[in-house]
Amino acid sequence: MKQVELIFLLFFSTTLQSQTLEGKVYDSETKQPLEFVNVFFKKTTYGTFTNDKGEFKLDFSNENDTLYFSTIGYKIQKFRISDIVSTKEFYLAETKKKLDEIVLLGEKLEYASSKKIKENLKAEETNYFSFQLGTEHCIYIPNNSRIKGKIQSLVLDLKEVKDGTKDCRNCKVDYITDFNIKFYEYDVKNKKPGNEIYSKPIFVEPKNKTYSLNIDVEAFNIPFLENGICVGVEVINTKYKKPKLAGAFTAPSINFERIRKSKNEESWVRYRNSGNWNFNSYLGNDNKGKFYDRLKIDLTVKFIN
Repeated sequence: MKQVELIFLLFFSTTLQSQTLEGKVYDSETKQPLEFVNVFFKKTTYGTFTNDKGEFKLDFSNENDTLYFSTIGYKIQKFRISDIVSTKEFYLAETKKKLDEIVLLGEKLEYASSKKIKENLKAEETNYFSFQLGTEHCIYIPNNSRIKGKIQSLVLDLKEVKDGTKDCRNCKVDYITDFNIKFYEYDVKNKKPGNEIYSKPIFVEPKNKTYSLNIDVEAFNIPFLENGICVGVEVINTKYKKPKLAGAFTAPSINFERIRKSKNEESWVRYRNSGNWNFNSYLGNDNKGKFYDRLKIDLTVKFIN
């Protein structure tokens, strides 16, 4: 097991109207800057990622907010803005875990033709939902063939959200959200998403309309593992500095399938503003019995010959 530390060198500059937080993120063992570290505020979920020099820059107006740092291989760390003064160093120590059978597939491998992954789950109905900023839904997609491959693309079914709907005539769309697509190994023992297997963010800017959004990820060489894979879609904020923390009307909405089962081991959700950034499964109950709503994702995979 290898211990690593993350150093954050933070600098403040203040203007009459706003404050700007600038910083650099380093791996303290290698002294190299860390790229694609997710840096965001808890109360607004407004954030950014470090560049190839480990640099980030964020405007803020609430000194009581909390700044979060998150990236693969490091424990999520948080600091209250009011506790950060001048230049200061912050350390994060974590044991790196070996990712089971995670090897990014090279182009020298020979692949069979592409195949859509179809599951045998029978959906009782489908519903479209939109979510608060900072919400991530994740599903498990099994690999019934047990043959490894790489993910070529995924498709999300989206629906336009309009002002003044039948259910809420006075509602107006507050935010057009973006998505961050994530991939995890499946933790067979604990029946939940395990380690993240692709370190860079995959940002998607959907349109607020009804359509099937095709996301091509073939160039990223993301492996489709023998045990299958977990795919997450996080609703993120890249545009708004002071968004609502609750009760926001967001767009577009995403298609979910209702599965009638008494146990849920393949669908999870987590929310950054809850203070507990862990995946939790959910079971609903009505006069027909227990059920869960599962994010509908169509996955296309190229399997190895």
